[in-house]
Formats: sequence, structure tokens, C-alpha cells
Amino acid sequence: MNPFTIGHLSSQRLPDAVRNVVRNLKGLPLDVAAKPIPLEIENEDLSQYDCLFFRGDTPQWEWIETLMRLKRIVPRIPVIVQVPQGSIQEGWAVMRTVPAVILMDSPDALGGILGRVVASSRKLRKQVLFVDDDDLFLQLYSHAFAKTPWRIFTAADAASALEVLSGKAVDLVVTDIKMPGIHGLKLIEEIRKIDRWIPVIVCSAYKGLKAESDMYFYHVSAFLSKPFDIKVLKEKIMELIG
Repeated sequence: MNPFTIGHLSSQRLPDAVRNVVRNLKGLPLDVAAKPIPLEIENEDLSQYDCLFFRGDTPQWEWIETLMRLKRIVPRIPVIVQVPQGSIQEGWAVMRTVPAVILMDSPDALGGILGRVVASSRKLRKQVLFVDDDDLFLQLYSHAFAKTPWRIFTAADAASALEVLSGKAVDLVVTDIKMPGIHGLKLIEEIRKIDRWIPVIVCSAYKGLKAESDMYFYHVSAFLSKPFDIKVLKEKIMELIG
């Protein structure tokens, strides 16, 4: 079951309206949950959130600074802002200029708004798994792909990657080959047992997959030799899953 996570500030109480909608959405083939956003958001993996919810009907205004900072990090993520009733056409109109921000002044409107966000997010957001035993490369992937339209998962070894694949609807895998424990080629074999057609991109210094015949044998969609240009990797992912 695919996750759908609604992030909200840990300093703001989640309204009953949001809790009710989350319960009502449980009937969808999604694991819908609300999760607080830690205060140290710069160090948090924001790709785990599909939607953000802010309360603009409180006397504390620090949330606006947080919202603008989040939008710089993940500009495409939809944000629902609850404002005082009848105030959308007043001072809140400027918020409409911020990309992907949805203003809401009635709790009754939340169900329809959140339902549309859930539906569009699951249709548009593909999920990519990066596998590498080098933590520096995992950090590179997390940073470089934070502002892309894809939801990012990382795994430090093949066993962790298979665990992710068993519970998530992953659309593409990017993997290293030389890893401790389960070798990357064995991982690809195991991936093919789970999903025969999922695209796999190999990013590795391993020399054994450069020939097209080897790539065909292991059902590999592309091979990028380390060190590689991250822009080329992004273009290849876009080519394969859009």
C-alpha cells in the first residue's frame, strides 16, 4: 500500500477537521497519515511528505517563515493553509501568488481539497529508490533530487532495498553494484522476481555492465560510470518514468 503523509507543524495543534478527513481517506488504497514536521526542517527528509498543512488562524505568525522556507526546499509540494473564515479575499490574497498553496477558510471544504490533492499526487508523483553503500552518494541523491517531482527513498544495502521494494510501489531503482552482503547483480535478480519490468539504472565503477549485451542480460535500462554527472542521471530518470 502506498503511503500518503500529511505534514503539519509540531507546534500547531492538528484541527479535528484534518483528523476526520484522514480517517475518511482510509478507504482508499493508500496509507494516509498525519505526521509532525520537526523544528529542524533543514535536516529533515521532506520527500517523505506528500502534502503540508498549516494553520493561519492562530495568533502566532512564525509559521509563515517556516512555510516560505519549506517552499524554497520543495517548491512543488502542495500546501493547504487554513485561514480565518471570510478572510481569503482580504490580506490573505497575496498567499495565492505562492506556487501550490491552497487557501481554505472553512473546515467543511477540507475534505474536497485534500481528496483532490491526494488523487493528483498519486497520479503524478513517481517513486524512485536509490541504493548505495556509500553514505556520501546517498546524501548526494537526497540533496540533488529533493526538488524534483519524484518521491525519493534511499537504502544503504541490498537487503534494505528489498525491504523498501516489498512495501512501496517503486517506479524506478538506481543502484550501485559493489556492495557488502548481497552483490548488486544479485539485487537486480531479486528485483526481477518482484517486478520484471521496473527500470533499473546502475551507477557504479563496476566495469562488467558497460556492454549492451550485459545490460540486456540483467535487464538494466542504463549504466552510468562513477563519477557521473547528476544532470545526466536526472535526464535518464525523466526519460524512463517522466
